[in-house]
Amino acid sequence: MPQRHVLVLALGALVTLAVPAPAQAPPALDEILKRAGAYVAGFAEQFASVVAEEHAEQSASGGPRDMVTERKILADILLVRVPGTQQWMGFRDVFEVNRSTVRDREDRLLKLFVDSPGTAVSQARRIADESARYNVGDLTRNFNLPTTALLFLHPSAQWRFRYRKAGDRERDGVRYWVIRGTETASPTFIQTSMGRDTELTTEYLVDPASGRVARSTLKLKFPAETDITVDYRPDATLGMWVPARMEESYAHGMTRIRSTATYANFRRFQVNTDTSFRDDR
Repeated sequence: MPQRHVLVLALGALVTLAVPAPAQAPPALDEILKRAGAYVAGFAEQFASVVAEEHAEQSASGGPRDMVTERKILADILLVRVPGTQQWMGFRDVFEVNRSTVRDREDRLLKLFVDSPGTAVSQARRIADESARYNVGDLTRNFNLPTTALLFLHPSAQWRFRYRKAGDRERDGVRYWVIRGTETASPTFIQTSMGRDTELTTEYLVDPASGRVARSTLKLKFPAETDITVDYRPDATLGMWVPARMEESYAHGMTRIRSTATYANFRRFQVNTDTSFRDDR
């Protein structure tokens, strides 16, 4: 009987040793969104002192004669915080179209926020609307900036969306979460010129460990079938991930619009106490 008792204990010990330790529970979606929000908040603070050069190639086809229009556009882009708020806005200032200069190549947007901060946002909006007229096609748009969808993940904006995990995707050796969001608040972030809400959805590749976003996608169903996807890459000079490439597509009536933009010449600026600005390249 003692031997039998020992044998039972031995078997029990073997069974106990064979049972694997409980697997660590994967992080919850809320935790990943919190990390992504913190990442985007940090990105906005850092990228707000950066001006980047955008090289875009656009084409539009369709219409009664199925004509194709192509256009090459060079512009500066700048991200700024709206004074007195937690909102961030991106602006575009076109300086060259099809190799023809449309304005002097100075950092006009940045100077606005240095020299005239009180009226800078309204003036920058005017410049952005003016720049939007250079887009090809019959669809007026001024929201198509590389940072637009990214900023929807900012902690101040996440409440407007319903998020869900839509799988995993491996990229460059990192296993990212695919997170999709649907805007549920009204008025929506993007509206038509008549003030009508749009059906906005987003998709992000988020590193669950750091919250870093490697890709963002913005989709609209109205007034045009819209897809804007931005890929990010690390920039050693700035010490942060920056927009690398933006792909746009629009289907509006018989018109099909496509655009590919790349980003380069990132310049970090600092405002001095004498309100002048300095290029920190």
